Order: sequence, then C-alpha cells, then structure tokens
Amino acid sequence: MMKEELLGAQESTMDQLQREGIIARAVRFTTEECDAIETIVIENEPEHFDYYGSSESELETSICTHLNTVGANTSETVAAIGRLLARLVEEMKTDFQQAAAWVTLRIFLPTTDLDTPRWHSDGHYLKNDQGEFVSEEYKLVLAIKGAPTRFQGFEVKAGQAVMYRVGEPGKNVHSEPEIKESRIFMSVVVGSEAQIAELKTRFE
Repeated sequence: MMKEELLGAQESTMDQLQREGIIARAVRFTTEECDAIETIVIENEPEHFDYYGSSESELETSICTHLNTVGANTSETVAAIGRLLARLVEEMKTDFQQAAAWVTLRIFLPTTDLDTPRWHSDGHYLKNDQGEFVSEEYKLVLAIKGAPTRFQGFEVKAGQAVMYRVGEPGKNVHSEPEIKESRIFMSVVVGSEAQIAELKTRFE
C-alpha cells in the first residue's frame, strides 16, 4: 500500500479544524507497518513515554528503545513501528509549520479499569512569548493497535487519527476506550522549540 498523508493540505485541514473543532483522518500503513502492528508482542506495560524535541531520528530511536521493553519482538518489528510513529509526527509538524513536538506513547494491557469512561476535556498546553496560553491549539491522538479513543458525539473508527482543538472546557470531551486487547496509543502536540521546551519544564 502507498503511504497517505496523515493530514492532507494544511489550509483545508486548518479551515475545517477552525470551523468544526475536531476531525478524523484515515491513516494508511505500508504492508510492513501493518505486519508489525499485527504481530508485535505486548507482554509488559512500561512506564509512560514522553518526548519533547525536534529531531525525527532521536524520536524514532527513543520510541524503539521504549518498544523494546514491551515484549520479545524482532528488531524489524520494532523499527517499523518506530519509523511509522516518527513519520506521523513529522507530518503534523510540517502541516502546522512547527519545529518541535511533545509526543506521548502509552502501552496498555487488557484491563477492566477503564470500562467506565473517564470523560474529560483537555486544557491548553502551549504558551506564547508573553507567557499566556495560545488561543488556537490542537492535539492529535491515534491508536495504531487496539480500540480508538472515544469522544462524546463524535465517532472514531479504528485506524483513524483524530485532531481536535483543546483549551475549551466541555468541548471535545473524550475518554480512553474499553481495553479488551493490547493497545498502543500516541498523542502529539506541536509547537515552536521554545514552546515545547517550556512545556517540558512544567510537565517533567
């Protein structure tokens, strides 16, 4: 399968996001990526992964190091998923014309703990040069394996990346899904190098 751009043309995506506040886009994977996602063994639920920075190669290496802790997998499987996730982050940075990103990766084993939804909306993350939260800010969430994030009043299908506006209480309310199978989840917030560095100082 040929790669499909995650977000498409920036202008139409931004126009739609500004108008609707939330959109979903199908992500197409290469055959190698599909095989890696299908066959990766998840035996452990490691500590949360967070990356703050601008280097695609550093992000890819960090993701692979993290994935090496989840189970007995081949280097090819881990590398394919690492390349995929790093590429998707780069696409978002390009489409939003930003240099850096905060990337989270969460690995889940099956559990009943989230059968009851943990409904919430996200606050702002990034600040401007004056130290005030920016007015227009968006987040991407994607489950490459397992059930997608559930949103109130918005349907998300498996294999879709969702982008939504944050910082508006009561808007784009969402929760983790019921987790009946192993799940690999990623979220991305992009910004300038200074914004992501400042975010790191608050979150770490």
